[in-house]
Amino acid sequence: GRDFSKITDTHETAPAITTKDAAQKERDVIERWENITTKVWAFDGLPEKIPVFSKNDDISGYLYPAVQPVPEQQAVTIRFGAKLDQAKKENRRGMRYLFRLQFAQQFKSLKKMYSTTLSGPSALWLIQFFTSKAEAVESLLDFTLDTLFSTYSGTIPSSDEYTTLLQKVGKENLYDQGKRICDTVMALLRQRREVLSEIQRHQELAKKSKTYIAQRYQEYTDLLDEILPTDFLDSLTYKELEDCERYMKSLLIRIKRAHSDYSKDSRKAENLVPHILNLKKLREKENLNDYCMEKTREYQKLIQEWRISLFSPEIKTKFTVSAKMLEKTWREILNVC
Repeated sequence: GRDFSKITDTHETAPAITTKDAAQKERDVIERWENITTKVWAFDGLPEKIPVFSKNDDISGYLYPAVQPVPEQQAVTIRFGAKLDQAKKENRRGMRYLFRLQFAQQFKSLKKMYSTTLSGPSALWLIQFFTSKAEAVESLLDFTLDTLFSTYSGTIPSSDEYTTLLQKVGKENLYDQGKRICDTVMALLRQRREVLSEIQRHQELAKKSKTYIAQRYQEYTDLLDEILPTDFLDSLTYKELEDCERYMKSLLIRIKRAHSDYSKDSRKAENLVPHILNLKKLREKENLNDYCMEKTREYQKLIQEWRISLFSPEIKTKFTVSAKMLEKTWREILNVC
């Protein structure tokens, strides 16, 4: 497939270009593709990018193709734009829609089931971050499509990749797989509610015993929000949700143990402080490239796994982790980002 993340985007700081800036030959190619409307994959020969030349025949930038939904025709089309990151976002949305068309009836049933499921109390935390329950349902449906068809990559799959995905999902049944994904999400929401309830309970116990420290319980709440952020349906993959379950379980153990011996908890937490500050600095940086974004996620995952090792060693870490590994990863990030 066309992996846009592997293309170095060097023109983002240049003046914005449009399809009108392309030469006639390139405009003809663009017009031909933008006149296509299709209900199935029909992107054979679609260029990965189209160069735009200056008056001196230097390349001044590129135009990137993106699949866009045409809901009134229940189809998709192609549009070209100068921003690579925007093309990836639009491809994600457009390919979701195209795959959705191929399973229209199952998708309709799945949407109905999601709407019913998100009416329960466990979904209240999630729904509050959307303008309506319907929007939350759409977000969960998008997450399902990203999971089943790898549309989160923002790439346009090849014909073979597209066909393979259709056959795989068709064989395993989209509705059944969608239900499994929904069950996983709801289980995590219930677990999140349980952990939050424990934070609040131990907070009240600490107040009664006059050992209450506001910062301590704020840290627990912040960690819970980091493990399962409000935008998790858009920012995390289904595979990463498996880690969220372990991280919340570990946090729950830590809360209970810290209540008995907070000084011991504090000594362990000191090991994490420099890395938490490093991560904060990294997140504050603007316009990180794909490599740096990936390294940030890797660094965050190392910190989470080390938390498990420090505070709840009975829960197995996904891989061996140590202070040296964290320091090595941070040096690698500093060298590039």
